[in-house]
Amino acid sequence: MKVSKIIINLYTLLFLLVAFCGAEKMVVFGYTAELMALMGVLLLVGHFVSKKEFGASTNKAPIFLFFLILIFSIIDYMIWTIYPECTFSMVKRFVFYIPSFLVCISIDSIERIINVSKLYMIAIAIGFIILYPVKGVNGSFLGSYQNVAGALSVGLLFYSIDFLFKEKYEKKDIVKFLFIIGTLLMTGKRTFTVIPIVTMVVLTFCRIGNVTVKTKLRRLLKILIPAVALGTIILVIKPDILLAVSRLLETTEDAGMNGRKNFWELALYLWSENKWLGIGLGTYQEFIARNMEFMTLVFKIQAAYAAHNIYFQLLAEVGLIGMLLFVLFFVYNLFDIVKLTRNRFVKNNSKILKYAYLSLIIQIWFLVYGSTGNPLYMVNQLYIYVFAIMINQAIRREIIYSRKK
Repeated sequence: MKVSKIIINLYTLLFLLVAFCGAEKMVVFGYTAELMALMGVLLLVGHFVSKKEFGASTNKAPIFLFFLILIFSIIDYMIWTIYPECTFSMVKRFVFYIPSFLVCISIDSIERIINVSKLYMIAIAIGFIILYPVKGVNGSFLGSYQNVAGALSVGLLFYSIDFLFKEKYEKKDIVKFLFIIGTLLMTGKRTFTVIPIVTMVVLTFCRIGNVTVKTKLRRLLKILIPAVALGTIILVIKPDILLAVSRLLETTEDAGMNGRKNFWELALYLWSENKWLGIGLGTYQEFIARNMEFMTLVFKIQAAYAAHNIYFQLLAEVGLIGMLLFVLFFVYNLFDIVKLTRNRFVKNNSKILKYAYLSLIIQIWFLVYGSTGNPLYMVNQLYIYVFAIMINQAIRREIIYSRKK
């Protein structure tokens, strides 16, 4: 076996543990940062072993923007943050991401990682269902239902790309898709469920790849009809099983927001204290923890959580200057992949086009979920986003190789 293949296999294993990390019940999940650092080492070593498999990133713009964010974070840590230890933790995390921006893997290896991840999603779903009668929503070897829902939501993106591009979509593909959706609905996480499904439905009506809109609509009906029928029966007999559907049907404002408005008001208050530079990257949650009496009295916040909106939290922590850097980074990467989907070589290569759209829907997932969740501050969810950028770079390398032929 080639050394490069061994490295990519190790990288794939670590990818599963980092991108879909769980609770402390499995000891390895307690070392996410170390595993992420090891992934970076594997990428760098792989680059010296096989530049074809582990090539240097060719698009310097996202690298430049990322390093601007890193430099800003370091200066933040050294000069104005209110809790240096919190900001330093974020700086270390960003440093661990550096190799993922400098080195990209081949499209074939990306495909291998996605295929293994889809199998892992099935294992997570099975584990959750087996333990559900005993531990309820906090079953599965990932521990908390939030971990399960986050993993399955990303997994649903991976299955959605097959729905959109696979020419022969078989009954087993539909069963797997329904199985992941059903398990995800059991976790009760609404946003994690809605974003992948809505994204897939929207892209169903777009003319992309070799699968016609008419064919995708037929597939959609084959999924929706049994899903609605089975879901209706379950909601009548035992509605608590499909917790996400029950929560979607809740009508009160508080049920929909879950106290997020209070966290957003706090973020805006903290931003007003230093509009240009913020209070320090990664300090929002610590500020709540150290000022609990004030939080409860003024903002009705009773526990130290992130802001459940990365944009409000960024305003509070890095101010307008830092926010501008992050937004430029997000917007550039989004426009970059949209541009790549329109490239003639990419459009004529269904395999590469498929993963271009996977990068697109991962970025959409991250940015939309960021309005109600905390993906920027979750190591695993941010790594998924970084992986999408690695896909961008891999596609650009394929375009360059095609021009040399």
